[in-house]
Amino acid sequence: MVVLATYWTWSPGVYGPLLDDLASDHRVVTYHLRGTGESSRQGPYDTETDSGDLEAVLEEAGGSAVLFSTADGANRAARVGAARPDLVAAVVTVGTAPIARAQFAHHEGMLGSDSVVGAFFETFERNYRTGLRTLIEATNPQMSEDELRERVDVQAEFSPQESAVARLREWAADDPHEAARALGDRLWIFTASGVAGPWLPPKEELDRMTKETLPDAHVAELEPGPVSRPDLVAEKMRRITAPLRDATRGAR
Repeated sequence: MVVLATYWTWSPGVYGPLLDDLASDHRVVTYHLRGTGESSRQGPYDTETDSGDLEAVLEEAGGSAVLFSTADGANRAARVGAARPDLVAAVVTVGTAPIARAQFAHHEGMLGSDSVVGAFFETFERNYRTGLRTLIEATNPQMSEDELRERVDVQAEFSPQESAVARLREWAADDPHEAARALGDRLWIFTASGVAGPWLPPKEELDRMTKETLPDAHVAELEPGPVSRPDLVAEKMRRITAPLRDATRGAR
């Protein structure tokens, strides 16, 4: 079973082709975070509550899951995966490892700058759509103007400003390092050059950080990513899930 550990601005269709591919031979589960999509419009939108909701989804779904995650979803996936190995067989993160933003402070990349991140928050609070466009454009340079406009429309409608900004601030303050380290070799990190645009350090530097911080995690090259080449990402996911499925069948 593959479960999408939903992130702060996730909307249906962003990973649609990838999930459709995996659904051909996996059970695939998605859900809507509080305050988004068809979910309740009542918070709170803090990390602890969102992690509890993810755990509840896994308990309801039953079985052992591989969590597919990015951004703040990776933090929640790490926390639940570390606390509930009976529910989580592996955690896959796209882009970067689930580590604290503070760890980027002395590295190249805008994520480590308090002033830049502060200005970014202000943009989201002042003009939500402008903030979304800035982020999507920086992390998806392959998108055309029409594609950017459509993505902003979809994500702004699905994930309202109140819940999105609250989760963005929670993510910036969160430190999932201990949970991520506790996952050991159950953690897989899909990385690529230029991932997240100027927000993260260059790939070589990011790889060194990951190795030092999470020495037991698997790091796999993923280029291009889940939006532009969902077929390649699905193939990598199957390499992770196949031995887990074999082990489950052998235990029966």
